[in-house]
Amino acid sequence: MVKGVTDTDLPEIILCVVLAVVAIIIAIPVTVFTVRVKVGIEFKDEFRFWVSFLGIRYTIFPKKQKKYNIRDYTPAKIAKRDRKAAERAAKKAEAEAKKKAERAAKKRKKKAMGNKLTSKQKRQQFREKLSKWPAIDDAADLFFTVIRTFFTSFIGHFHFHFTRIRIAVGSDNAAKTALLTTTIASTIEPILYVLERHSNLHVSKNADICVYPDYLAEDIKFDVKLAFSMSLGSFLWTVIKTAVPGIVGRTKIQPTKSQSDGEGHKKPSSLTSQIKTAASGDGGKQTGSQKGQKK
Repeated sequence: MVKGVTDTDLPEIILCVVLAVVAIIIAIPVTVFTVRVKVGIEFKDEFRFWVSFLGIRYTIFPKKQKKYNIRDYTPAKIAKRDRKAAERAAKKAEAEAKKKAERAAKKRKKKAMGNKLTSKQKRQQFREKLSKWPAIDDAADLFFTVIRTFFTSFIGHFHFHFTRIRIAVGSDNAAKTALLTTTIASTIEPILYVLERHSNLHVSKNADICVYPDYLAEDIKFDVKLAFSMSLGSFLWTVIKTAVPGIVGRTKIQPTKSQSDGEGHKKPSSLTSQIKTAASGDGGKQTGSQKGQKK
């Protein structure tokens, strides 16, 4: 027994330890899914692309220059690296040759089977393959519905952070410079307005957003620093919200065979049949009126 701890205190200590472990287990995923992942873009003299999560920033581009150690370039280590590189190249070449031989064998087998089939059998085989695919109009409707659902939910949880947008406009002509400056400035303003209305746009207090002419330069120079952020929980919720209707809609789509008759000819859709019915009805009325005129 620990000094100062009695048998009556053990249940309370065990309960505190269990509660602490449960709290940690719950806090870790909650923290991971609620903390935002920030992706930043900077462009001035060079392009920079970085990702930040939980205060840890990782630069993806440009990559850090590799540090070379002179001890790694002894004759023995160089020979070892060359030997491993040769082994990897040999394995890769062997795998590619094997895949190439398998593709050639499948192609010959398919060609031999195709030569045995008649043109009617080939058409029947093509219709059987086509019957397994969904109807084009239903698949297109489902595709656009999924895309619309994804982007609607995605934009709602996506945050834009603007810190600096400085564009120095230059050209070989002063009048052209002034015209380009006006055009670019008038383009940026509505883009920011749309982002502010339909998404979560954050402009820092010390943000520097301006477009100005540089009559001494002959090209356009950018100085941009902006970031995008989204929590992992929001991203997963967006994926689930999009995937569930997509899977349910896919199960409801009828295959192409259901829209075909026994001979493989496509049946007219309900809209086409309604149009034909309406046309036949109008034709009947016209015929009746024509008969009345004749009488």
